[in-house]
Amino acid sequence: LRGTLELARDVPEGTSAALAERAQRHVLGALTGPELEVAGGLAERVARWTRRGTAALAASAVLAAAVLAFAPSRATQAWAGLARPVHHLRAAALPPLEVRPGDARVRRGDPFELVVSAPGRTTVTVRWRAAGDVPRTAVLSVDEAGEARWTVEAVDGPFRYDVSAPDGARSPTYSVTPVDPLLVADVTVELAFPPHTGRLPEEYRGDVPPLDVPVGTRLSVRGVASRPLATAALVHGPAAADAEEAPPARSDTVVLGVEAAAFSGTFTPTRAGRYGWRFTDLDGGEAAVVPPPIELSLVPDRPPTVALRVPGRDTVLTAGRTLPLVIETADDYGLDRLEVVLTRVAPDGTEGEPVRQALDLEGTRGALVRPVLDFGPWELVPGERVRYHARVLDNAPDPQEARTPTFEVRVPTLARVRNETRQRLEEAMARLEELQSQSEEQADAIRNRQRQLDAERRAAERGSGDPSDERAEFERREEVERALDRQDDMLERVDSLRAEMARMQEDLDRSGLADPELRQTLEALERLLDEVAPETLRQRLEALRGGLEEMDDSALRESLREMGEDEESLRDRLEEALDRFQQAAREQSFRAAAQEADELSRQQRALAEALADTSLTEAGEAPRRAGQQEALGERAEALGERLEELETALTEAGELEERQAVAGAREDLEQARRRMDEAARQARDGRRSEAASRGRQAAERLEQVAEELADARGRSAEEALQAMQQALERTASEAVSLARRQSELREQMRGAGQETLGELRGEEQPLLEGARQMADQLSVAGRMTGADTRDVQTGLGEAMEAMARTLAALSDPGGRLPSPVASSETAAEALNRAALEALRSARALQNGAQGGGEGEGQVGEQLQELAQQQGALNNRTSQLMPMQLGEQAEGQQLSELAQGQRSIASNLGDLANEPGAGESLGDLEALAEEARALAEALEGGRLEPETIRRQDRLFHRLLDAGRSLEKEEESEERESEAPGAFERADVLPLGPDALGALRLAGPDAEALRRLTPAERLIVLRYFERLNRERRLREPPPPGGGGGGR
Repeated sequence: LRGTLELARDVPEGTSAALAERAQRHVLGALTGPELEVAGGLAERVARWTRRGTAALAASAVLAAAVLAFAPSRATQAWAGLARPVHHLRAAALPPLEVRPGDARVRRGDPFELVVSAPGRTTVTVRWRAAGDVPRTAVLSVDEAGEARWTVEAVDGPFRYDVSAPDGARSPTYSVTPVDPLLVADVTVELAFPPHTGRLPEEYRGDVPPLDVPVGTRLSVRGVASRPLATAALVHGPAAADAEEAPPARSDTVVLGVEAAAFSGTFTPTRAGRYGWRFTDLDGGEAAVVPPPIELSLVPDRPPTVALRVPGRDTVLTAGRTLPLVIETADDYGLDRLEVVLTRVAPDGTEGEPVRQALDLEGTRGALVRPVLDFGPWELVPGERVRYHARVLDNAPDPQEARTPTFEVRVPTLARVRNETRQRLEEAMARLEELQSQSEEQADAIRNRQRQLDAERRAAERGSGDPSDERAEFERREEVERALDRQDDMLERVDSLRAEMARMQEDLDRSGLADPELRQTLEALERLLDEVAPETLRQRLEALRGGLEEMDDSALRESLREMGEDEESLRDRLEEALDRFQQAAREQSFRAAAQEADELSRQQRALAEALADTSLTEAGEAPRRAGQQEALGERAEALGERLEELETALTEAGELEERQAVAGAREDLEQARRRMDEAARQARDGRRSEAASRGRQAAERLEQVAEELADARGRSAEEALQAMQQALERTASEAVSLARRQSELREQMRGAGQETLGELRGEEQPLLEGARQMADQLSVAGRMTGADTRDVQTGLGEAMEAMARTLAALSDPGGRLPSPVASSETAAEALNRAALEALRSARALQNGAQGGGEGEGQVGEQLQELAQQQGALNNRTSQLMPMQLGEQAEGQQLSELAQGQRSIASNLGDLANEPGAGESLGDLEALAEEARALAEALEGGRLEPETIRRQDRLFHRLLDAGRSLEKEEESEERESEAPGAFERADVLPLGPDALGALRLAGPDAEALRRLTPAERLIVLRYFERLNRERRLREPPPPGGGGGGR
């Protein structure tokens, strides 16, 4: 019943109201019975206590009467209050009780302290009652200050309390409610990095590790507390770590949004350090548990880095006018673009507008860039420079930049270009020599292997071996494949050399060096390398590789034998090419030395005139001229070293007369160099007149050196030309003799028996040896002079091949091979063709030496000569630009250049009226007009870079015009006409049959030019066979024909 009454008064939090009401109905139902039954034992106890109380009252009355009787005055005074209660109460009024804190919310588990202010009282009583519990009381003593204190050690549940005093004062009823601690543990931190960093967003839940983030990173935080919040914030600085410490000098607070128990916010930190959490609940209480502080480090966006690794210093342009760079650049987040900034600097120091070449790096963090700067379109001239640097920008919203130091690239002198070309030619020669050595080793290896296979085959035929060994067949297939790989590698390296020759020609065109002879040499070397590795050889190797799997053991042996022959042939062609390269290198060294000596003499004379010019008195003139004189002396010293190398090469080649001439030129050069050194010292000491005198002496010596080298080279070329002409004439005569003897043997073979054929074989063998010796001698002569003897060699090769077939047929007693008559006839015709080609080549050499020719050919030769003159003039002009001579000396030099330019203009004007001039590429009259305009510009007394560029363009237009009139010379036996007349002093008259003239016309020269050498040979053989068959069907011409059958 008591519990029901308590529940009826106040249902505790968390108790079901429906259950409480049900309990009340149950109790009321139980109270509806008779009173005694309902009261039970309690009724008996009440009756008993009533009787006791009545007895006690009676006893008290007796006692009171006795007291009154014993002490009437005192008893009356004590009982006076009972007589007048109202009056008694009014006289004893005290201040009301004050209770602190009254109603309270206390964190669960924390102590609760009650303070009661009760002045005038000695005690107070606290009465409290927890939900579901009986009331409890505690009597508190009041201290001298009139206060009483009561403490609950730990509040773990709600309760109500009030305070009363003995005088009847009572406080209202208050309630104390426990509150759970504010907990915040569920926190999420998201990082959104700046877009330019390229980093993906990151998210952390719970404990957040120390964060290193780029400046500009946005932090988003969100979380949920254990109960509703009033405020939420992130506080930067020491205040976040200890709220009791003194406030920091500066504290950044990030206020977060609050919705019930959830909180969230976004901010971009501007300061690194510790960010602590601060939460309060609706009562203003601090959170008991908060996440660890966020340790934040801000990483600034560092500027990018860039370095020019190659060349990384001031340098000189190569002959090809290209400058390869290697630029290394990096950034912590990403690069936007790289720029190479170029500034052209004229010889007088005037800078042009910067040119920027940009490359988009698309946000990469690091790059190794290898751009190649092509200065060809700039048409730079000696004396000009280009300053350049690299600049890089990162991809930040506010881009940061970095740049390299500024470097300078100078335009090379023509002497340097020639020297570079010579070095590249020597490097190519060294690579070719290595190839030739490797080819010889491979040919020997294949030959040895072939002998071993032949021995194995013979052993198998005798029954001592197994010819069908599958393992041996597999090994042979592997051998063939390895040999194919080696040959492919050789051909690729030959291709690389050929490409290098093409690049050298292109670089020569771009360098401004006007040297038609060097260009022709490079073209000839490129053609030679093309013949070393013909396309037919590549096709055969591909076909062999494609059918390798299908070959049996016999075919593999045959393939290995053929590859050995190909390797030997390749070795021979490489040896021939190597000889030609060595000769070309010597020629280039000779030519370059002569040109360098001539240029040095001209520059030395111009410098001597500048030293003698007394009008130049500005400060720094003497040191500048002394520096120029020292530079010329250094060039002379370098030229002496190259002449010494040339002496050694000529000695090894057996060209002793040329070596002696070079030695004499080197002695004169040494004397010139000593005078140049003296002139430099005198110029630095200010003795300009003496320096000028020594300079003139040095110039005279240098002119003598140039003349000696040019004379030696001319004599060598003339002697080689005569030797080649004699070799060709001797080849023609010997070929005719061999052809006549071959024709005689052919007649004897007709219808001859076995015994006679055996005797004829002994006579055929010397013919083959004679043809082979003749071909070797011509090849040696051709290598020594560089003459083109391919057509003659082709004819001799066909003759030797036919002779070999004839010998094989004569040695075949069983008659399994074709008759030797046909192959003998083919040999005679091939020898006649070789004789014709040799005579044509000899006559062409003679006409070339005498300046013969007419029509278009003559115009083409004159254009080539004018191009060479223009090139020499260009070289002189280019050398003058960097010297920056005085007005008087420069005017004198320009006057000489203008005179030479006007001479070229005059010759071009005359040539424009020659027959065949209209067939050239370009208007010769327009070229003459440009030459006259250049002469006028030079006569103006000031040399401009644009003038040099115009001269270079004129030179190339002259070259193109001369080349457009060149015709590829084809042998006349390839056309349906008889050969022209020959002088009897050269060779005996030959009839058409002996010369092998074709009666059915083959393709014209233009069609043949489009074919490869191998394809051309196949086509020509086809038409030769057609004409031979036609000749056999026709009756012999009346009167025979010398050398015919």
